[in-house]
Amino acid sequence: MGNNQDFPQIRRDTLNKRLDQFLKFIPLFQQIIIESKLSPEQVEDITRMSMVRIVDCLNSGKITSELLIAIFGLRAATIGREYCIITEDNFNYALKTARVCDEYRVKSGKRNWTLNDEE
Repeated sequence: MGNNQDFPQIRRDTLNKRLDQFLKFIPLFQQIIIESKLSPEQVEDITRMSMVRIVDCLNSGKITSELLIAIFGLRAATIGREYCIITEDNFNYALKTARVCDEYRVKSGKRNWTLNDEE
């Protein structure tokens, strides 16, 4: 690896590996969205909501944190990739955290909370 000519190939290999990892989430995101039974128009509406409205929808049970990760993750995997505007992703962690938040929201009935809030 001592010469600079190796760098472009190494970088390309790294990018291709990351892209492969990233693309594996597309079917999962699509499945989550399909199971939500939202129309394409409703999904598009969610992408245009203010955070205040999103929180209201989360608190009322109209949408889940997992669904939000799927909707915006799918956008990142498609539109973001198309325009090369993705820098970092951790969808495994995001989905796990979203599921924990959804379960906690249902069990506790809490609204407008974070994982850092005291019990």
